[in-house]
Amino acid sequence: MTLFLKRALSGLTLLCFLSLGLSGQQIKRWTLKECIEYAINHNYQAAQNRLQLDRNKASLMQSKGNVLPSLNGSANHTYNTGRRIDPYTNQFANSVVLSQNLSLSGSLNLFSGLQNTHTIRAGQLAVKSSLAGNEQVNNDIALNIASSYLQVLLTEELSLVASAQVELSKQQAGRARILYESGKTAKGEMLQAEAQVANDELNLVNARNRFLQAKLSLAQSLTLESADEFEIEKPAHSENPPDLPPFNAREIYKAAAENFPAIKSAEWLYLSQEKLLKAARAALSPSLSAFGGIGTGYSQLSRTQVGTSTQQQYIGEFQGSPIYVDVQIPVYEKTSF
Repeated sequence: MTLFLKRALSGLTLLCFLSLGLSGQQIKRWTLKECIEYAINHNYQAAQNRLQLDRNKASLMQSKGNVLPSLNGSANHTYNTGRRIDPYTNQFANSVVLSQNLSLSGSLNLFSGLQNTHTIRAGQLAVKSSLAGNEQVNNDIALNIASSYLQVLLTEELSLVASAQVELSKQQAGRARILYESGKTAKGEMLQAEAQVANDELNLVNARNRFLQAKLSLAQSLTLESADEFEIEKPAHSENPPDLPPFNAREIYKAAAENFPAIKSAEWLYLSQEKLLKAARAALSPSLSAFGGIGTGYSQLSRTQVGTSTQQQYIGEFQGSPIYVDVQIPVYEKTSF
């Protein structure tokens, strides 16, 4: 029994220390800037747009590479055995023969109806469109996060107001009970004050629920796994807000049309598609290309004539005497690599 009590007390002590350690941890408070930066870096739509930008940049690089001349080289190293005809000497071979083949070729597109030029320009415009599209997505994310952030601040303030209202209602209900017990007011006024307390407590519960829903919505926008340890930091209020220059509706529309990322992205995408259409039409025009190549082959059976030698060759006999004639025999040596 004593051992059991010791283990129980040890477990309880450890649990107390863990509870104190967890309660002592400070929950990180997120500023509006941190929320926006985190959302932009972890938003799926923003990540997809960044991948699209990388694809457009890769396509542009490939379009530029198509303008450059192409160069191809090949090398073959072959061993052949058995009776065969050597393709380089046209001789029969019965032993192992080494043969090699080296070649180099190149080509250059001289004219193709400006197809490559239009494709490169289309790629450049597509990259600009993706950059503007990314900026627009980041602006939308920042606007949504700021709206959710302000909604959390608003519901938190409304919750505090509702809590203060409950305290005030309780004080008024206590005052009404004292007046009723002293006989200065009717019982209906006391009951009405207590009913107001219950109504204000209901409003407080609803306000706290709206605050928790707003905080949960902001956490979901940030793609956080949980909102239990998520708190935001209240921004410092400026007593003297900056004076903004006056704008009318026409000036606001003009500034938006010139600088709004979504509009610029759509314009550049439209121009990019026009260039791709011109590139497709350019494929109907005749093209002019230049090609060139050089190659060589080598075989162990290859021989090079380096001179001649004179030898006497027996051709027959005349009146019992042999007859010889001088014959020119070519002298060969093995061809070097």
